[in-house]
Amino acid sequence: MKIYIMYEVAGAMGHVSPGPDDNPETMAAVTREVNAAIEGAAEAGATEFVVNTGCPFSHVILEDLDPRAELIRGGWKPSQTMEGLDDTFDAKLILSMHAKVGTPKAVFAHSWSFAISDFRVNGDSIGELGMAVYFAAACGVPTLMVSGDTATCAEAEELIPGIETAATKDSIGWIAARCPHPSVVLDRIRSAARRAIERKDEFKPLKLDTPVTIDIDMISPNAPSWWEWIPTVERTGPCSVSYQAPDYVAAHRLFLILSKVECAWNEESGLWY
Repeated sequence: MKIYIMYEVAGAMGHVSPGPDDNPETMAAVTREVNAAIEGAAEAGATEFVVNTGCPFSHVILEDLDPRAELIRGGWKPSQTMEGLDDTFDAKLILSMHAKVGTPKAVFAHSWSFAISDFRVNGDSIGELGMAVYFAAACGVPTLMVSGDTATCAEAEELIPGIETAATKDSIGWIAARCPHPSVVLDRIRSAARRAIERKDEFKPLKLDTPVTIDIDMISPNAPSWWEWIPTVERTGPCSVSYQAPDYVAAHRLFLILSKVECAWNEESGLWY
């Protein structure tokens, strides 16, 4: 049984403040969470694991990773957080995730870019969790489990009723949370991953009506003023754009192009919005 594990960083246990990518405590926490999920999933029969993140810097320590897994590393991956994900996988697990932008009492709540104020798919507001779930679904892969702060777990349960979740911390605010001991969190993740694989046949990939419509609202008009030059992208307001794609994979790949344009603007201008 082949499992795709996507991890973030903001939802990791004990992680409550921005810091350098190579923070040893954060790297150790993320690595231990990934290993706990692999252990639990393996107990339920999973045999093959591919691990990936959207961050240019890999927070998983390769030499400490469970040897049953392979790690995708590096920046500018064509599909970013979903690189290597296809219909050969039986299921997907999402770890250390954060809630979408605007979520109250949620650690580092944002939706891909801190300049995005809302991201909608067919009219429904989603964050990076929803993006990951819909991309996997378009590949025919169901998402079975999510870990992150309590706000993220609630978001996952609303998106996929009955999904297995593991709370890494009880969020208090954007940079504050009540944090359980790591042993408690790792046991939660291990148990949730095991149950998720045991219940795999209960879940089906979420279906979206096609063509898929994406609406993006930004906090300033800077990025939309460049995005509207891209064919199929329509300026719908001073700070908003919209476009359609035949399915979510195509929709997300165009979004990645838009995000790279935004990154280029940020680097050249010295501004982050």
